[in-house]
Amino acid sequence: MLYHINTLKAGLALQADNPQHARHYLEGKVTNLTIEPTFLILRNKYIEQYHARTGNFKEAYACLQENLVMEDSIRSERAKCVLPKSICVTDRIQPW
Repeated sequence: MLYHINTLKAGLALQADNPQHARHYLEGKVTNLTIEPTFLILRNKYIEQYHARTGNFKEAYACLQENLVMEDSIRSERAKCVLPKSICVTDRIQPW
């Protein structure tokens, strides 16, 4: 829970143009593997923004690449969950 709160506080600090406060909230590492992937992506976006605002573009780019991989995996998993429409309802209607 603290991970989630710190991530949101980091986002607010970045919106307030205060990267040093954001850094304080983003310093913690992920030790709990039960964090939702979408929240990891959000945190990585904030880390990317922090690095970009502090001039560390190499790290910002690395975060961007990591997010692209995670987002692609999420899209792939969502696509697997969609059931194909193999039978059209109108195909079953018999003409009179």
